Amino acid sequence: MSTPSYLEHANRITAEIVDGLRPPGQRLPTIRSYAYENGLAVSTVARTYAELVRRGMVSGEVGRGSFVRLVPPQARLREPGQARIIDLEFNSTAVQPEDERALAHAMMRAAEGDGLPFASASTSAYGAERLAVALARHLSYGGWQPRPEHLIFAGGARQAIAAALAAFANTGEAVGVEAISYPMVKATAQRLGLRPIPIAMDEQGMRPDSLKAVAASDGVRLVYTQPTLHNPLGLTMTAERRRDIAAVVDQGELTLIEDAVYSFLHPQAPHPIAALVPDRVILIDSLSKRGFPGLPIGLVTLADADRRQRLAESLRTGAWLSSPFSLALLATLLEDGTLPEIEARKGSDAAKRHAIMRTGLKKWSPQGDARSFHLWLPLPPPWRADDFCAAALHAGIAVTPGRNFSLQPGYAPDAVRIALATPAMDELRRAVGIIDQLLELGPAAEPAEHSTAQVA
Repeated sequence: MSTPSYLEHANRITAEIVDGLRPPGQRLPTIRSYAYENGLAVSTVARTYAELVRRGMVSGEVGRGSFVRLVPPQARLREPGQARIIDLEFNSTAVQPEDERALAHAMMRAAEGDGLPFASASTSAYGAERLAVALARHLSYGGWQPRPEHLIFAGGARQAIAAALAAFANTGEAVGVEAISYPMVKATAQRLGLRPIPIAMDEQGMRPDSLKAVAASDGVRLVYTQPTLHNPLGLTMTAERRRDIAAVVDQGELTLIEDAVYSFLHPQAPHPIAALVPDRVILIDSLSKRGFPGLPIGLVTLADADRRQRLAESLRTGAWLSSPFSLALLATLLEDGTLPEIEARKGSDAAKRHAIMRTGLKKWSPQGDARSFHLWLPLPPPWRADDFCAAALHAGIAVTPGRNFSLQPGYAPDAVRIALATPAMDELRRAVGIIDQLLELGPAAEPAEHSTAQVA
């Protein structure tokens, strides 16, 4: 049986890429041009290019074309005993040895006090009154604090987001999300049968005019945003921008999910949007960011009683609740003053890590806020994000490509997010040297694997 024509051409282009005849970053001819030059149907070439994308040989982007990807040599496989991967992909906040000791003491105190009664209690979205009072006293967003009766608890921030999406949007509906945003929102929305619609952004984040337009044209009633230390861009909305967003939400009778999980790292940020339209905003915070990744508790503020009950029911039916003992631990960390100390250490650690990365990559103009545990690195030509991630992984570093954060189909920003919390400081310095070398050499060169270059 003869090979289909589209596969013959896919095999030919693949061989040219592997043999170096088509270097990384080279743009393939347009589908119509290739079809004309080779006497093929446009539909055949479309299948050829789709096959090349499937093989990982090229990346196809709507409006920009198809580009040859960097393909690491197959013979250079990682050998056992080589240095482990430096993880700049997992985005969290760093846990210090003092934090681990504090958690161990809190677990003992919780067990000696109310921990065991908590553990035998039924699971609920509503924590004990003393926990709500202590948490409301602790939480402060630009000087604004929630009321204890407005608080409910989830099994984590992601669970709270999922519950909010399930509670306030129906299957098949569109939900508005910033054009560059936290990937789990898009994935969760799609899993729930919702349609994420990108909302245009500028240097402050979500644009009010785009939000208004999307609400009118796509019937959006539910919107997700990160106004403070946006992931991955590190942006923080001004007070004026928050007022403008609040006005659109109020006038359009929208429901807004306000993700504030990194807000504790930026205490000078303006009041949250929830302070402006409290009945229409679901404010979500996270103990896993403020404290420990292994102790996930979503801290949710919602003023409207009916909506709060609706969200609590969604948390319960979706099995998105926190464990009673976790809530007992949170109460202990709050009441003895341990949690504020942990948060302060995280803020100091974030500044140190950010300084290491921004200093070492200064000439490449990384973007982000020095208070955050991540930054956004636009890549210089001819680097493309997927190729850079492949080259970085080959050199022992894991970073996240820009396309993971894009809500626009076919749009892949030539940038990567670098998460700073996981590596030890010496690993972070080594990673800076490797990334700088990759950027300097470009995609056609072979960087030294696991370079020992460091930044002081």
